Parts: sequence; C-alpha cells; structure tokens
Amino acid sequence: MKITRALFIFFIMILLVGFIPARTVHAQKSDDKYTVKLSSSGKTVKKEALKGKRIQLVVKQGKKVIKASTVKFSSSKKKIATVNKKGIITCKKAGTTIITVKYKGKKAKLRLIIKNPTTLKDGGQDADSQDSEDALGKQIATYACSFLGCPYVYGGNSLTKGTDSAGFVVLVYDHFGYDLRDFRSIQALTLVGRAVDFDSVKEGDIICYHNRVGIYIGGGQIVMAYDGPQGIVCRSMYFAPVIHIRRVIP
Repeated sequence: MKITRALFIFFIMILLVGFIPARTVHAQKSDDKYTVKLSSSGKTVKKEALKGKRIQLVVKQGKKVIKASTVKFSSSKKKIATVNKKGIITCKKAGTTIITVKYKGKKAKLRLIIKNPTTLKDGGQDADSQDSEDALGKQIATYACSFLGCPYVYGGNSLTKGTDSAGFVVLVYDHFGYDLRDFRSIQALTLVGRAVDFDSVKEGDIICYHNRVGIYIGGGQIVMAYDGPQGIVCRSMYFAPVIHIRRVIP
C-alpha cells in the first residue's frame, strides 16, 4: 500500500512538472536598427544615439541586404563606440565617431553622434551635443594645422603632396567623414552647410573670400592653402574681406 501511494505521488509530480513553462533564454539584442547603403563614393550619413544603447547596422547594396558576416566594420574612436563583427554598435560615451562599412570595394560611412540622455543646458539645449560639436571643431582645426608648410598645387588632391585652396578644405573635412567633393570650388563652398555671423564663428568653420577659402582655427586666425610660393599657411582671418562664413558641423 505504501509503495502504491508513493508511486501515485511520483506520477502526479511528473504531470505537474510537465505543465510548468520552461524559461526562455533570449540572445542579447540591439535597441535600434540603422540602415546604411553601400556605394562607390561611400557617402556619409549622420545618426544620433544615446549613451549605453546598442545599434544593429543593416547593410544594403541596392535593395539587397548584405550578411554582416561578409562585411568589415570599424569605428574611428573606439572609446566612444565600438562595432563588432555582427555589425552591432555599442555606444560607450558622449562624442562623435565615424563608423565605416566595407564590402567588396563598396563602402558606407556613418557619422554617429552619441549623447547622454539627460544633460540639458538652460533653454533646453543638449549640452553633450554642443560640447561634441565644439570638440569636433577643435579637432578639425588641429588637424588642418598639421599640414602647415605643405605645398600648394592647383587641382591637387593630397594634403601632404599638394592641393589648392578649396581642395584643402574638402580633404580636411573628408578625414572626419564629411563628403564635400560636390563643393570642390571656392564658389561652391560659399553654399555648403549653413551661414554663420562673425560673432558666432567657431573653430572648424569655413571662411570664404573672393578667391580663397580657409578653416578657422581660433584667435582670429585661419589656415589655408594660399599659393605656390607659400603653400599651406596660417593667416589672420581679416587678411582680406570675408565674404561668407559657413558651418558644416550640425
């Protein structure tokens, strides 16, 4: 009798266990998805994200989605954000980084601006966004100054071997993921980005003259590819009448 009762209890326990739902184990997922499109020119697009988020990159060539395992991903500033082999970006801290995507000779660039979720200045302006823009402007100015003394070559396409006034600006900005090749002339650069007045000029802004263009580096100074004899030089921004001040950084 005791054995029968024990077997009966054991059988009931088995039945009850069968009705208890198994715990589902989920793979770690991204918080959002960004689509990037491959091209021969590798045009840069801008996206914003919050610190701590994970973003899945979806890579397309035309309408076709490319498997992440066949694509090469990289981040220009790994302290700000990293991207793994599966195309998942981890946003680590506030700042700006360039995510580069490469696949069979095609590429895409994503300029990713990462913000802290709750830091706002008076008036509701995002403090991290402003600080990030200012820091990027300083980086552009510093990078531009690193080519002081390099040669001027009309129509040239090298910051070290030679370029001209408009080419210098285009090449410097290209280093930071801004594709300005459609504005590769002094006249075209007067239309790039948005207009800025004298009181608001910041490092990294583009200063346009009648026949030259340069990059503002602070303290009332610019750096520019001046001419053949002098090459890339530093000048007062008032060495000639300023026609336009343009800002590309959002």
